[in-house]
Order: sequence, then C-alpha cells, then structure tokens
Amino acid sequence: MTPSQIPEHFERTMGCSQADLLRWLPDALAGASIKVDEEQRLCVARWDWGHLQLGWEILQDRKIALLSIPCMKVSFTYSGATAEQRFQIQRKFDLHIQRGGG
Repeated sequence: MTPSQIPEHFERTMGCSQADLLRWLPDALAGASIKVDEEQRLCVARWDWGHLQLGWEILQDRKIALLSIPCMKVSFTYSGATAEQRFQIQRKFDLHIQRGGG
C-alpha cells in the first residue's frame, strides 16, 4: 500500500458487527477526538489537520455452512488530510482491526 492508494473517499465490506467496530475505534483511531452516533451509524474522528468520517450499513450475515459472519458496508471519508496522513491513519486502522490470520 502506498499513500496514493488511499483515496479521500472509499467503501469496503467488513466482517464485523457494529459492536465490534465501536469497540475497536478508540485504539484504531488513537490520537483523535471521536464522536459516535450509533442511531445514525456515523463516527467522526478529528485531528488538528482534519477529520475522518465513518458511516456504516449493517448487511446480512455471510453464511458458510454453519459459520455465520456479521457484515457491514463501511464508508471512509477523509477531509483535510494529505495523502501521507490518509495512508498513516488507514494503515494503523487496518492493522488494529485485523483478526485471525497466521
């Protein structure tokens, strides 16, 4: 991943619940002032240089045999951030929310 690969706005499908996402936000967006509106499914993280707005839509669970994975479509909108700032924030966010693997 390079700084030019993090656009100002993008969406992704994440395998998590709303509770998971809200639990991860303080550490995943460390250093930011975070305001969450669970009813509107919206989070705004503010830094001195600008902000990141996260919005999410709860999707149907993905099912694989007996396994059920909660899914959400999450939109990321950066405002006031340089390409390098977007890269650093997104890299930290992505590393923090990784689960499993090996």
